[in-house]
Amino acid sequence: MEALKNVFELKAKQNATAFVTFVTAGYPRPEDTVPILLAMEAGGADIIELGVPFSDPIADGPVIQETNTVALEHAVDYITVLGQLKEVRSKGLKAPMLLMGYYNPLLAYGEDRAIQDAAEAGANGFIMVDLPPEEAIAFREKCAKANLSYMGTTGSSEKVAMNKTLPDIIARIREYTSVPLAVGFGVATREHFNTVADAGADAVVVGSKLVNIIKNSPKADVGKNVEAYCREITQKGEPARVRSPPVPRLSTPELNAGKTGPPVVNTASEPSVLPARFGQFGGQYVPEALVDCLAELEEAHKSAMADPEFHKELRAHFGYMNRPSQIYLAENLTKLAGGAKIWLKREDLNHTGSHKINNAMGQILLARRIGKTRIIAETGAGQHGVATATACAKFGMECVIYMGAEDVRRQALNVFRIEMLGAKVIPVHSGSRTLKDAVNEAFRDWVTNLSTTHYLVGSAIGPHPFPTLVRDFQKVIGEEIKAQMQAVRGKLPDVVVACVGGGSNAIGTFYDFINDKNVKLIGVEAGGEGTDGDRHSATLSMGQPGVLHGVRTYILQDKAGQIVETHSISAGLDYPGVGPEHAWLKDSGRAEYTVATDEEALRGFRLLTQKEGIIPALESSHAIWKAFEIAKTMSPDQDLVVCLSGRGDKDVEQISELLPKWADKLDWHVSPRHLPHNIQAMVSEPRNAVAHRGVDILASKLRRRRLAITRQIVGSRATALETLLVLRQVIAKARFSNLEQLVTIIRSVGRTLVEAQPKEHSVGNTVRKVLHHIREEYHAATRGSSTTAAKPTAFSISKFVLQGQPRKHVAPQKNESSGTLRENDPDDPDSFARGLKPVLMEAIQDVLDELETVYDNISKNAKDHIHSDEIILTLGMSKTVEAFLKSAAHKPHRREQIAFLSDIPPLLIALAVPRRYDGREMASSLSSSGISTFLVPDSSIFALMSRVNKVILGAHVILANGGMFAVSGSLMAATAARAHSTPVVVCAGQFKLTPLWNLYHEYGASDFGNPSDVLGFENGDLVDKVDVVNPYYDYVQPELIVTYITNELLKETYDDEDNEL
Repeated sequence: MEALKNVFELKAKQNATAFVTFVTAGYPRPEDTVPILLAMEAGGADIIELGVPFSDPIADGPVIQETNTVALEHAVDYITVLGQLKEVRSKGLKAPMLLMGYYNPLLAYGEDRAIQDAAEAGANGFIMVDLPPEEAIAFREKCAKANLSYMGTTGSSEKVAMNKTLPDIIARIREYTSVPLAVGFGVATREHFNTVADAGADAVVVGSKLVNIIKNSPKADVGKNVEAYCREITQKGEPARVRSPPVPRLSTPELNAGKTGPPVVNTASEPSVLPARFGQFGGQYVPEALVDCLAELEEAHKSAMADPEFHKELRAHFGYMNRPSQIYLAENLTKLAGGAKIWLKREDLNHTGSHKINNAMGQILLARRIGKTRIIAETGAGQHGVATATACAKFGMECVIYMGAEDVRRQALNVFRIEMLGAKVIPVHSGSRTLKDAVNEAFRDWVTNLSTTHYLVGSAIGPHPFPTLVRDFQKVIGEEIKAQMQAVRGKLPDVVVACVGGGSNAIGTFYDFINDKNVKLIGVEAGGEGTDGDRHSATLSMGQPGVLHGVRTYILQDKAGQIVETHSISAGLDYPGVGPEHAWLKDSGRAEYTVATDEEALRGFRLLTQKEGIIPALESSHAIWKAFEIAKTMSPDQDLVVCLSGRGDKDVEQISELLPKWADKLDWHVSPRHLPHNIQAMVSEPRNAVAHRGVDILASKLRRRRLAITRQIVGSRATALETLLVLRQVIAKARFSNLEQLVTIIRSVGRTLVEAQPKEHSVGNTVRKVLHHIREEYHAATRGSSTTAAKPTAFSISKFVLQGQPRKHVAPQKNESSGTLRENDPDDPDSFARGLKPVLMEAIQDVLDELETVYDNISKNAKDHIHSDEIILTLGMSKTVEAFLKSAAHKPHRREQIAFLSDIPPLLIALAVPRRYDGREMASSLSSSGISTFLVPDSSIFALMSRVNKVILGAHVILANGGMFAVSGSLMAATAARAHSTPVVVCAGQFKLTPLWNLYHEYGASDFGNPSDVLGFENGDLVDKVDVVNPYYDYVQPELIVTYITNELLKETYDDEDNEL
């Protein structure tokens, strides 16, 4: 704390401004952080902010968000950050260091522990950008006890130009505090620095510009360039510039400056009459820049709710919205269930097809009331986007809809509707590219354009007052249910059911019944593929309290407090948080929350479609199924009402894609072939552009692995198998009229999967192999089955190295016999696909068979490479090597001894070692097969190597230059083998051979584990003396490898044109 005070006191005496720099820990690589921090101080930084990575940084622009994403890919967590902080202190850094970030990672780590550990590591304070004032007081007190500072945030602008109202903003803050003010966002030049300083700031923060410098610098020059830039800003070594005295100002913000009409009854200066919290949940966990936005919105909502004229205006539009929506007795469902009467609240009959129009119309009128002309919104399934665009079209307002790129792809029909209504759809490609990322982008837009823009939040989520505001416009659902049931049954329903994602339709349905204790309230979440795994969106059922998108509620997070990716068959329920009022209803016991899986949702969809002739939205289908099951347990004199929140026409395309997979399980066989050709084209065509949902699922699995979340696919072979199965499904469902269209589809799928996990090369290899087979089968089918191929050039790994370049593909010369397929047939566009698909399916099955038998085929070669009385050394656990060695052991009259390296980390040297003790697994497996096996530490490798006859290793990927990436420790083993002239043999399936070259840094293709897995922070002084790198894989140079053993003869497997997908 004193270090910060000393900096500001010194600068005040010099009439100068402090220079504050920012970098996210772990960007661009974990090992770069310490040198960057030292370079900042050398360049003149007075204070350094070290960012703690978070998955959903709503207060930051895309530049800083990218650094968070990259850091999380390297598994950088709070423990890692503390280790980096302690290391840089040990290397002499004296500048005050502030840990800057979001509250949830600290909440997950433990607030008290986080503060204490930070103090011990050498931090001088915290900057929590989203901690609300009421909680910041307690946090500040804890920091003070640990002799740490705590700071809030303000900002200049995210634009290049400085905010012209900055002097007024600073003057306003000065009215309430005398503490030093540091101002950032958008500062890039010395001129910017001087402008902010002259506006009255005590310190100027630079972050995004430094990130760009780091990003664009060669790895060897990062530190030098960072230091040079800092010197340019500080003009270190030159006479100090004395800043101009600021002009005296007094600035009080005027809320709702754009509104017309009489003054409002209530003002923002009065205590909030909206419930900022529901028990422990709710609140405003937002950066200071959003406070004015929220204060303006709360003031407007308070006045509107107190104004009878506003309610009169809203009800005047009920005819347009088709309110009241009807309540309908589902007689067939009731009869089938044999229990309670099942009533449907028909929100699906509202204008635009869902309950979303209730909230959209209410907020549009609210925005007009305060003079806003531009509306932004986020959407998942697209229903909220359609409703918002519809209301904007009616009132002539500009409309921008943010939508995750994945949701844009799976809800193409709603995207088209939104754009047809005149709105603009902006796909969001950051993060998981779903609803939560769309929310992040919408918040950024809002704070940048507050004067003209209203953020029309679609669900009961986000910081206060959004959850209350949305509920107030949706509670008409429950009010109508109560009145309608009294009219038709003379009593209240016994059970009310609604699906829950963010929770707007459910809270609108539940709210009016909260005080009616005899009415059971049941929310149904998306159980996805089951809550026993992690592919679900069951936030209330499986989540923990935390902070996301400005609100404390239940969220789905990992142990480090990072938001995990969710899954649901329905885009509208695919969200890792939930409204805070639902969280309170759960904890208070007033409402129950359960789940319906993807399969159950499809059963609910089919049930209502075929028994009542009503096609529901997939979101609502979750509630339909659970309501049907609950009704079975009730008596016939009881009543159950389920909110049918939306209609299902938006999901028809997706259902058509899903049914082939689920047809047998559901016993529901419907084929698009029975549709008219133009409708079939409408259903199929979007899949040609974006592959199909199986691609999204596999990409999600791969991305989870990339983001250091629990792996759902383990091993390159399993990844190749899943990739091949997805490609087979894509080809089976694709609609194409010529070869080029099919290749484009497969390339698109390949790019999506490779981008999801670029360091798992078996994905790209599998795609390339399928493309090669497609061309081969195409030529065979169109030119005749007989070919006169040119003799391929013989090739080997060694020739790769000697030639210094990849082989050139020798295209086979086909004969000119007439083909059996015709491309681009105008009379029957699908004839080409129908003719080619069967042979492609056979070719892909051959590749599947090859993958299934890869271990057996490689192990057949064991007798040629392992001989009697040889001592073999291997490393870690490799299924390929395991099968190879077991095959060798089963030869008659054999007796081998095989030594295995364990992965026990060394204690005195910095070494990249395997993170798992899988050498023990290998030793146990081989020993149980009768092989004499010894488990030895890798520190003994040089001592043992003189007695070893061969080193046999597995590979993660084999590169075109003959080198490979293999499990960490392989480089040490291969180097020791070379020193003793011991041959190194590598066993790997052909799917691990890539045409790519090792033209990058030797760590460029390696994933990194947490350094604390090797040397924990608790090891004290030892941490200061060691540089720890923990890669999953080593790069082993080609000259260290003698022989590769694969499952078939090397041959032309890929086409050169597919090297870059």
